[in-house]
Amino acid sequence: MKISEFKNLIKAMPVDYQAFDIKWRNWNKFENKKINNIFNEQDIIISRKDIFNENDIETLILKTLMWGYPTKGRGKNIENFIGDKHFIVFCDALKRYKKNNISIEIIKKDMKIITSGLGTSTMTKFLYFLNVKVNNIQTLILDQKIIDTLNANRFDEFKDLKDIKYETVLNKYEDYLKIMNDVSVNINCKPDELEMFLFTFGKILKI
Repeated sequence: MKISEFKNLIKAMPVDYQAFDIKWRNWNKFENKKINNIFNEQDIIISRKDIFNENDIETLILKTLMWGYPTKGRGKNIENFIGDKHFIVFCDALKRYKKNNISIEIIKKDMKIITSGLGTSTMTKFLYFLNVKVNNIQTLILDQKIIDTLNANRFDEFKDLKDIKYETVLNKYEDYLKIMNDVSVNINCKPDELEMFLFTFGKILKI
């Protein structure tokens, strides 16, 4: 089926307001002053807009993790990442990313700083909220749910992306961004509206 058949719904996606409830009890074990400042010992709600409006890189990274993994996810990957000696180094590396055009090669190189098990789909969240461009194309989130939608091959416009694998997201990331941008231009929507549509409705629609 054609994703263009849903263009009116896609253009109505409330991207900036997509938010998640974050429970203080899930994050209060960290000895991290910035986490404590974010919560102030209370449950919070974080939206995409909140993250985009954050100027401090370390706080932006923490809020992105909370938004993306409200319950801290499975296992101890996030705990290990935040507690890792490389966390501050990684945040410092991302300072030069904000609103800049960065190559995939540099991104892959900086990904090697992460030794705690966070995957490349998490990196795409950081890129998106830092307003990074890759090959002059605005970055977008590419997580497991969107990967599953693309691999399900439901929409004709994305047939060239059906073989994306979670473990090697960055290898196809530029292709994903280009196709998402081209489709967005064709149906006159914003690329992240299209991304949110794929995340929300990608595998529950059938014509």
